[in-house]
Amino acid sequence: KILKSERKYAIYLPPNYENSERSYPVLYLLHGMGDDQTGWVQFGEVKHITDMAIKNGNATPMIIVMPDASTTPYGFSFYSNSMLNGNFEDFIVNDLVNYMDKNYNTIPDASGRAVIGHSQGGYAAFKFGMLYPDIFKTVASHSGLLLVDALFDPTFIYLLEQENQGGFTGPDPAKFLTSAMYAMSAAWSPNLNNPPFFVDLPLEFYEDGQLYPVPEVVGLWYQNDVFTLLDSYHETFNTLNGIYLDVGLFDELNTQLAHAPVISKLDFFNIDYTFET
Repeated sequence: KILKSERKYAIYLPPNYENSERSYPVLYLLHGMGDDQTGWVQFGEVKHITDMAIKNGNATPMIIVMPDASTTPYGFSFYSNSMLNGNFEDFIVNDLVNYMDKNYNTIPDASGRAVIGHSQGGYAAFKFGMLYPDIFKTVASHSGLLLVDALFDPTFIYLLEQENQGGFTGPDPAKFLTSAMYAMSAAWSPNLNNPPFFVDLPLEFYEDGQLYPVPEVVGLWYQNDVFTLLDSYHETFNTLNGIYLDVGLFDELNTQLAHAPVISKLDFFNIDYTFET
């Protein structure tokens, strides 16, 4: 309803679900950049891993729903509300949750719901945990983008300059960082009065050929930044039943470097969490 279009999803049902009258917890499993509802099934081996975890007693029987949050033409939505992409945040926390509770044998309250994601999905999981503790009581982020400032690191800016030596000309499959910036702009700084791409970019080239931040656009990005949102929502975040995050030490985008400030802020606010590398 909210997106005014049909969205596909993949579903995992626990063994004997069809013959059971019990209610099950639901895991909302959010894919990362460049994926869709098939990602966790094809590459994450969700069915095999979950079947084995339940069989071995390491996990309770559960339902897992994996929604498609891809967009056209920018590829990914960051599960955010956007006048350009559509309201993907509302789609998850309202439409999808209500649909699952209506059509499956769920535990229809926050204690029976977890949201976990990778990359953009990890970002969304933490954001949803802060904003909607009455809907999700457990969250986990795998290599999530939890610090917007990491995108304005001099190394990233230099790489963007190298990708766009003739200036910005739009998203390009051969330019990953550039395409990611356009997608994030579609999510966090859309501008329907700015054709042909209808976004405001957070960086612009000056006459010296170097990129510099656009303060008013960067401000819009901060409004969606997990690290920044913690200042206002740390108390509600700390009411969750479980908070987990991890990142690889050799992440190709150096995401691990962006986790240190987030960990420090979680500690500052005495938030109970588990972190692994």
